[in-house]
Amino acid sequence: MTKASGRPGDRVVKVGLVGTPGAGKEAVVRAVAERFAGSLVRAGEIGGGKVARTEFVGPKELPGGGRLTVRLCAVSGQPFYNAVSELVLAGADGVVFAVSLARDRRDAARDALQALAVNAWENGLDLAVLPAALLYYRPVPAPCLAAGEMDRWLGIPTGSVARFVSGPGEVANLLAPVASVVGEIENRAVGRSHAPRTGAAKTEPTQKAKRTKTVRRKKRRRACPGVESR
Repeated sequence: MTKASGRPGDRVVKVGLVGTPGAGKEAVVRAVAERFAGSLVRAGEIGGGKVARTEFVGPKELPGGGRLTVRLCAVSGQPFYNAVSELVLAGADGVVFAVSLARDRRDAARDALQALAVNAWENGLDLAVLPAALLYYRPVPAPCLAAGEMDRWLGIPTGSVARFVSGPGEVANLLAPVASVVGEIENRAVGRSHAPRTGAAKTEPTQKAKRTKTVRRKKRRRACPGVESR
């Protein structure tokens, strides 16, 4: 969380939206933009993937009369390099992890969770305490796992992380995980207590993943890679 250049007490936060291809991540950004940011979405191609960004002001007043400006950054498609997703998480104050419930994508979901663990570790983020939410996306038509089945497949105890299920065009459900993460960030900003999630899935990268990690960046940016800032 950083100071904004507007009123005293204003803050800027970043929420990263990562996961598997076909999990509605860009749809989430566009739904948020249409609801809160006048449909303004900035997007750019980078490394074979696409990064989309929007900004909006959080609803709660912070101590000192300020507000949160939320930068929501999502990576979609299939980037050639893990570094794209790593940069989307750089400097993040919260994360939404989105995966497809399609049965033929469950291995990709597990791989994406491991990539999230690696990228969080690279960026010095502790997933046990970082405001987070899950988005399970039902593609239509496709044979899908139930949400509880995906929990078990990923090794995430049901109820340990805020979890939401959505499908194409379900705007309220697409907005919900972002609202959950922003709400937790706001609660912490106003001094409400929080504790590490109990029973959460292990997120420490494997030794193999550590050995094959991407090159560390000298400077972690809150901006979205490949997307021009204002």
